[in-house]
Amino acid sequence: MIFFFRSLTFIFTFSAALFSASACTGNLPLGGGSSGDHAATPAVIENELTETIRLSIALPQTIAPKTPTLSVQTGSEKLPQSVIAQYDEAASTWIADVDVHPGESTEFIVTLSDKVGEQPLTVAQASKVVAIPVDIEQFNLGISSDEYNLSFDADADGQSNLTEITNSTNPFDSSDPDDDLVKVEVSVKFEFPGGTVDSATFIPTAFLDGKELTLSFDDGIDEREQPVSDAEFDKALRKFGALSQAIENKDVDALERLATSSQQSDLFKRLINNNYERIEVSIGDIRLRDIDKTVMGTLNIDSLVHPNGDRSSLSEKYVSRTITSRKVNGDWSKIEW
Repeated sequence: MIFFFRSLTFIFTFSAALFSASACTGNLPLGGGSSGDHAATPAVIENELTETIRLSIALPQTIAPKTPTLSVQTGSEKLPQSVIAQYDEAASTWIADVDVHPGESTEFIVTLSDKVGEQPLTVAQASKVVAIPVDIEQFNLGISSDEYNLSFDADADGQSNLTEITNSTNPFDSSDPDDDLVKVEVSVKFEFPGGTVDSATFIPTAFLDGKELTLSFDDGIDEREQPVSDAEFDKALRKFGALSQAIENKDVDALERLATSSQQSDLFKRLINNNYERIEVSIGDIRLRDIDKTVMGTLNIDSLVHPNGDRSSLSEKYVSRTITSRKVNGDWSKIEW
């Protein structure tokens, strides 16, 4: 892939249709003073009125390079001229003083050209016919980006000249690029054990096949791409602990607040409504699945304590169940079981 620095030229041409007027002579006697027929003989008078106006041109941002050279040429045979336009930074427009025939319809052909080395290159062109009003000092020529022809392709490789300029490939070499261009985004994560780094001062560089890549810094990484931190994992463990405490204390409101409604929640509500003094539970086999930000564990009913101190246990079918909580929008969801 070859990179080029270019000097850009915007060529502006127009052609004007000259206005002709007819004037009639007075009655001329035909023959030796006889009173025969009289005829009107036309005389063509060309419109020589020329005025200098200031042409204002705003280039579309989608196709205009950052530092173009804008030249204005006229196509009129009577007013051949070529003027280099100046950029008006305050108005964000280009201006050029050109001579025109006011009151006439004028075709403006705007050509955006570039240079690759010493070779000229046309990248865009638009044509617009307008009537220049009489007695004006400045005229704004408005051409939208949709009116430009951007199909110019010097090397006939299917990539327009403008596309090759944008992608820094050679518009005169059909083998460059050798393949269709593909834009890819690669996310790179930098970890700094010593602390945080100011993105304003940390400027990483990267190269591919000897060419420097364009990098941008984005600290708004999607939550799904970040591993669960130790602090977030501790929050999930505390949620599991709160559920265990709610069961042991026979707190139905806390149970409903912490866990989703299911057959398991109905089971614990029935146990709570029985005359047990206490329900002893434990949570074990806690594990984290980072891919979907899920914490899982096994909740066991260890013993049912009666008011007289006796203990009983449930059948094996009801002793254990899996509980899970997922990290959603920065918080842990209700516990599912």
